[in-house]
Amino acid sequence: MELALASATDIVLRTKELLINGTAFDPFVLDCLEDCLGLYLGTVMMLVDSVGVFLSEHYPNAKMLLSAAMSGDK
Repeated sequence: MELALASATDIVLRTKELLINGTAFDPFVLDCLEDCLGLYLGTVMMLVDSVGVFLSEHYPNAKMLLSAAMSGDK
C-alpha cells in the first residue's frame, strides 16, 4: 500500500508539473491531463484511507478500500 501511495503521489506531482509547464500542449492533451490528475487525486486519498484503516487493524475494510482505489471506484 505504501508503494502504491508513493507511486500515485509521484504521478500526481508529475501531472501537475506537466499542466503548469505544458503550455505547448493542445487543449485535448491538457483536458486529458486534468482528467488524469482528478482520478489520481481520488486514488491517493483512497490509498491514504486504506493505510489508516489497515493500521487500525480493520483488515476487511482496508481490503475493500484498497480494491476500490486500484479499480478506480471513487
